Amino acid sequence: VSLSWQAPEEQRRVQELAALYAVSAAMNRALNEQAALSEALQQTLAVLALDSGKIYLLDRLNGQLTLAAAEGDLSLFDPAEVTITPGECLCGQALASGEALLTLDPAHDDRVIRAGCRCHGAHACAVVPLPAKEQPLGVLHVAARRMLAFSDTDMALLRSVAAQIGTAIENMRLREEARRAEALATLVQEM
Repeated sequence: VSLSWQAPEEQRRVQELAALYAVSAAMNRALNEQAALSEALQQTLAVLALDSGKIYLLDRLNGQLTLAAAEGDLSLFDPAEVTITPGECLCGQALASGEALLTLDPAHDDRVIRAGCRCHGAHACAVVPLPAKEQPLGVLHVAARRMLAFSDTDMALLRSVAAQIGTAIENMRLREEARRAEALATLVQEM
């Protein structure tokens, strides 16, 4: 579909809607949570022309954010850093506050305290909580190799994508709980 007849702002809006649709479709067709998160990240990075992305989910047992999916330029993050304490660094602060956060230079931002986040060269990053009914499920973290000022429109799109992902994860988990309860009920009946 050619968008050349549309004004740049209209083209951007069509791209945003396409991104939301693509993320929603990816989350709905995936066979498991990991596949859904990876595909949603790929779609988000493609639409916003970003270099890397990660999704951390809150582990209710240990209270830590745990890396659930990573896509894009692997040199922009430390693969050894797979957990984050809520309140720590930009991701942990976004989870604790429930607010989207961004930085144009993590190496010189006092909020960024993890060595793995500070040492990957000049880049910009944004972190958005994944909302759910009770509390955020985790965070969406995206980064660009180039110094990029995330616009208000970019941040609005990231919040929308994060809301889609949060809702889809919550629904996937509820369906899994329902399947387990049904299997248990069947087992009890058979006994």
